[in-house]
Amino acid sequence: MQVDYQLTEEDLIAFSKFQADHPSRFWGGPRMFLVMAGLLFVMGIILVYLTGFQGNPVEQLRLAMLFLFSGVFIFLYLFRHRLIARSIRRQLRDKGFANAIPRERLEVTPESFTRSTAKTTTTSLWKGLETIMLTEDYAFFCLIGKTAFVLPINAFRDKSEFTTFVEAARRYHESALRFGKPTPGPEST
Repeated sequence: MQVDYQLTEEDLIAFSKFQADHPSRFWGGPRMFLVMAGLLFVMGIILVYLTGFQGNPVEQLRLAMLFLFSGVFIFLYLFRHRLIARSIRRQLRDKGFANAIPRERLEVTPESFTRSTAKTTTTSLWKGLETIMLTEDYAFFCLIGKTAFVLPINAFRDKSEFTTFVEAARRYHESALRFGKPTPGPEST
């Protein structure tokens, strides 16, 4: 089975949001921000309690900076999706990359999956895939090694084609992990 598609600006934004919301798969994610903000805030409360906020001006400045940094972390967490979208749109517009997003082809077979553009072709065995995660509009193929790629639902004529494609990919992946051999599937379309 194979599908041809071209990612849009919104697809790239959705992928970046997915990365930000899945910290165990990528680079730290939103939990890191909450933990940092919480630690800074608790440290500030403890220091205020211990000093009674009656210390010298340097201590007061330290406490103010502590609360300021915790506020910044909370702000970044709460507005991370907007900040991500804004950053990607700006990069695409300012750098002229909007027209440089290549058309892609994803082909899944019982043995492997292949992702191709005009300049590159990458074929991986199913054992190189950690999982396939679904949202309402996307399938994210999470590779071993903290990377992934996105397959938008709008690459298909309807949701049933998308579901059939993703279910076949999942079946091939599960079979490769369980038995070390491919599962027969529908003919390529």
